Amino acid sequence: MTEDDRTGPTWDQFRVKHNWGTGKENSTRHESKKARKKRLKGMSQNSKKKKKKKTQRQRELQQFSLDGENITLNDAEEFADKMRDKPANTVRLALQNEQLIPANARHYKSRQLINHISQAQLDVLLMNEVGLNWRALSAENQWIERITGKLQGSKAVFAHNTTELNTTDEIQYGGVGIVATQEIANRIISTGRDPKRLGRWTWIRIQGKEGHTTRIATAYRPWESPGASTVFHQQARGLSKTGDHRNPIDALTQDLADAINEWKEAGDHIIIGMDANEDVRTGDINALFEGLGLREAILDKHKDKSPPATQNRNTKRQPIDGIWVSACISISAGGYLAFGDACPSDHRMLWIEIQYSIAFGQKSPEIAKITPKRLKTSDPRLVKKYNLRVKKAMRDNGFRKRYELLKKQTEFESWNEEMMIEQYDQLDSDDRVIRDNIERGIRKLTMGGIPWSPKLQPFRDAIELWKMIRRKRKGMKISVKRIRRFMIKTQIRDALTNDLEQVEIRLTQACKAYKKATKSAGVWRNDFLESLAEAKAEKKGTDTAKELKSLLQIEKQRRQARSIKRMRGKLGTGQVTKVYQTDEDGTRIVCETQVTMVKAFHKENDSRFSQTGSTPPMKTPLVEDLGYLAETEMAEQVLEGTYEPAPDVDQYAKELLHELRRPMRPKTKPDKYNSNRRRTCPRMETHQGEISRVFRAFNGRSQSGFARLYSCRNRYLHEEPPIYQRFCTEIMETHY
Repeated sequence: MTEDDRTGPTWDQFRVKHNWGTGKENSTRHESKKARKKRLKGMSQNSKKKKKKKTQRQRELQQFSLDGENITLNDAEEFADKMRDKPANTVRLALQNEQLIPANARHYKSRQLINHISQAQLDVLLMNEVGLNWRALSAENQWIERITGKLQGSKAVFAHNTTELNTTDEIQYGGVGIVATQEIANRIISTGRDPKRLGRWTWIRIQGKEGHTTRIATAYRPWESPGASTVFHQQARGLSKTGDHRNPIDALTQDLADAINEWKEAGDHIIIGMDANEDVRTGDINALFEGLGLREAILDKHKDKSPPATQNRNTKRQPIDGIWVSACISISAGGYLAFGDACPSDHRMLWIEIQYSIAFGQKSPEIAKITPKRLKTSDPRLVKKYNLRVKKAMRDNGFRKRYELLKKQTEFESWNEEMMIEQYDQLDSDDRVIRDNIERGIRKLTMGGIPWSPKLQPFRDAIELWKMIRRKRKGMKISVKRIRRFMIKTQIRDALTNDLEQVEIRLTQACKAYKKATKSAGVWRNDFLESLAEAKAEKKGTDTAKELKSLLQIEKQRRQARSIKRMRGKLGTGQVTKVYQTDEDGTRIVCETQVTMVKAFHKENDSRFSQTGSTPPMKTPLVEDLGYLAETEMAEQVLEGTYEPAPDVDQYAKELLHELRRPMRPKTKPDKYNSNRRRTCPRMETHQGEISRVFRAFNGRSQSGFARLYSCRNRYLHEEPPIYQRFCTEIMETHY
């Protein structure tokens, strides 16, 4: 091939691309950096090409069991028993290190904590590291505001360091708390805190059957960490103020042991939850509680299982949280929840279940809880959704086919057959189960400070999703199942493909989007109410404006009622769990069951509303003469003043009967009344014409005239002098 053959547009393009030859275009054309980079892309001779650093994610070593089970992967999920619906006659108690509850009551973490207490059906929640100085918080951020509409009738006891209030802000590391819902709150007889005011522990004391008491406590054991605001140094300064220079960890161990000994001497059964910050199987706390006759309830029940870590940065599979109980208390179930399933924290939640007969010393009936209805019949859209879901559920599980079959059988066979009755009872039971399940998931109860609307909820879900992904990317243990549930909610299918840097960016964007959305929360709430008003108006056939006005008025009254109840301190009413009855001899009896309490109420009502049973009119001979309704001839004699009581009648009763005689009224003409009326009541002169017309009609025995006179008397019964009242009455008695 000659030089002349290597000419033409095709060869020129080839020469430019590979920098071959000495063509005219090559010698004069200036190649840009972008073009050169594009030309040299993929060539091994490119010495200036920047090589991407291969970032290899550090692989975590995983532990497998002899059966091939991935222990490391399962450590982030539930351990031991799975938390299901709480059985009847059972107390459910849980413990969690909250890792600082936000000072703002509207924060999602605070809301999620309250929601979990309700959804998990917890009777008692023991909290460590609450992290709040409650005395520095504003009124709208107090605990009572956080639980409004969620935990009615509950009781909370918190303890924090109160020795440095002048130098402490809203956030204060450490602190503990106990939240008792209705079942336990109504049985509390006393509460208490750390006597040194350092917030190291707090407790509640509940009473069951006569003489049976249980003390439930929670404590936090600090670890020696640097920083003036840490729990360790807070307690060191607080102890030094009283001349106590012990190590705070040793001081907690000794003081808590003394307190437990006092509780045992008082005859209490002990349940105590603690974040020990050390292995609860082999540490000093384990030795302390074993010496006091306490045992770790969950590990004792599941001795055959190896427990995972209860803190997500612990890579040695050491549980540092535990719930210890007295030797006489046995649990029916217990375990660890998955990381992130309860309140967002670096600690997982521990829980146990105890039978009523053990916790209260008796098998008392469960107290009925007052909960808001999730199915609102005032919302036609909700009713339509409920009906569609019920029909679908009945169709899917074969309920409708079984119902139609039973209906045909009743038309041809006898209804008294046992098989048909059994089928009917089963259908009725299935119907209640289906409807209860649909109602339970028909809507969420949103009762927070920010007005809720369907448009706002996705912003909150997105924040929670990216927070969980961030914890997973940092190597913390988090439930993957929960992450996938939120991915479906938010429609962010690629959430798990993002690295830590991308997750931080997405989380920041989600928080900014939520903050921006809250500014429109009120408008979105009004839009939601307008759509609800339109649906109600269409259903009822009324005006949309009137329905919207009614909804706005209801919300206004709800806010006002909450403010009034908060000021009065009566946000919830508890149930009656025991009654004290005093016998005739002065003996005080405790009634703790429904049957005994009902008998005590009946006895009290009988004595309260039968106080006249021992009076003279209810005894012989007056009760025979006058009767219970005073409808006898003797009763008429009492009014006439001619009744002569028996000699053995009480003297004061005789005087009372004498005063009950009817007073004698002089019979006068209406003209005299008219003259008296003019002098006594000038206002009645304006009614002279009306009264004259009544008289003219009444003289003719007109029924309408009597009605007009009677209405005239009723009209002025309370606003005219007694003389006019007697005037109208006298006319009716004389002429009718």
